[in-house]
Amino acid sequence: MYTAKSALQSQVEDPEFFQRYHRIVREEALYAKPEELVAWYLTAGFVARNGNAGSRGKEGEGVVISVTKMTCTDRAKVLAVLEEFAPWVQAEEPGVLTYAIFTRPKAREEVMLLVRYEGTKALKGHSGAAEHVVVVYDLSLPRAGDVESDDADFGCLGRNLRSCRRAARRRCGGRCRIALWRRRR
Repeated sequence: MYTAKSALQSQVEDPEFFQRYHRIVREEALYAKPEELVAWYLTAGFVARNGNAGSRGKEGEGVVISVTKMTCTDRAKVLAVLEEFAPWVQAEEPGVLTYAIFTRPKAREEVMLLVRYEGTKALKGHSGAAEHVVVVYDLSLPRAGDVESDDADFGCLGRNLRSCRRAARRRCGGRCRIALWRRRR
């Protein structure tokens, strides 16, 4: 990640390391297909918690990085869901070191999400959070259509998430963490 276009340009023009590396790769035919350099721009979220971009993660675990590239039918809806979730991640999940949402002007239907965790425990905690389950579900709706089955368990604390999405059919009476989080939004 570069903080400025000039920083990227200085690396690309570096004859000692960058250009030499790419020359060797070409000469030895190390790539199956040509490398493509693509610029993504930070749209929302946070790159470093409290300015600490160099966190090494938990002792003995290292940092876990997740990169998700989405091709969207409605990028605005996907961005709205992720942009709303990012502040919650920053406030409630200290083990998530980076939650950065990127877009590209040349690819109007693409979104890239980069998440950096301090270790596997933070990854599992984030993935298992009821609020994360809602976001995954909300992101799946434009792609997969509405879910018709009330038997699908989406992790609503042992209850059906579909029930929480329709106030008239709530099994938990609106008391579960997902329903409460939705009300705060």
